[in-house]
Amino acid sequence: MSALLEIRGLVKRFGGLNAVDGVDLAVEDGEILSVIGPNGAGKTTLFNVVTGLYPPDEGSIGFDGHELVGLKPNQICLLGISRTFQTVRLFANMTVLENAMVGQHCRTRSGVLGAVLQLPRTRAEEERVRARAREALAFFGSRLASFRENQPAFALSYANRRRLEVARAMATDPKLILLDEPAAGMNPRETEEITQLIGKLRDKGGYTLTICTWSRGCRTGWSPSTTDARSPREPSTRCPATSA
Repeated sequence: MSALLEIRGLVKRFGGLNAVDGVDLAVEDGEILSVIGPNGAGKTTLFNVVTGLYPPDEGSIGFDGHELVGLKPNQICLLGISRTFQTVRLFANMTVLENAMVGQHCRTRSGVLGAVLQLPRTRAEEERVRARAREALAFFGSRLASFRENQPAFALSYANRRRLEVARAMATDPKLILLDEPAAGMNPRETEEITQLIGKLRDKGGYTLTICTWSRGCRTGWSPSTTDARSPREPSTRCPATSA
């Protein structure tokens, strides 16, 4: 059975620097895979290439039977890959619900005319988008749902803004979620909570996850598989989550 995401010989250069150098990576359906490495190892660049923000200089990226090289970010999102970012990227002055609704943008069809005239099809689509966004927020319980959905994003705690980014990614209806340093800036208690969330995303949400992090210790407890970004030309190594 072929992997859900399969990367072969991926290279991304910036001038004379190979930020991503011959990466081979396979992510199986239902897997949680951690990509580890120090700052500057190219982990975020790898995610940027996979999601179409940067074009690769060499290599191939296969996802669920589709070749991703040459596709735009919105096309890749539509195929079923979503992501979070190393630094929080929300619409601070929009509500929690509106931020989650943004995740469904790639799956909407109504244009400007329908929005201006408030055609029945447009209204029905907006209700569907709102319902899907609320479903994603409900996954986080009182952290994001209920009365919080009408709060502006800037009013949330840092940890809840991180959760909202994940909710927005979930609202795209993905098969694979890429989490870029999901525990960055969190205290030990918040890190433990995000660890539990990652397991829940796979076990209850049914998502496949790839996480980039700077430390093996950071991924212990959430990822049964890991690959080292510092050794990109070596095949992906997999080890038990209890390994140091």
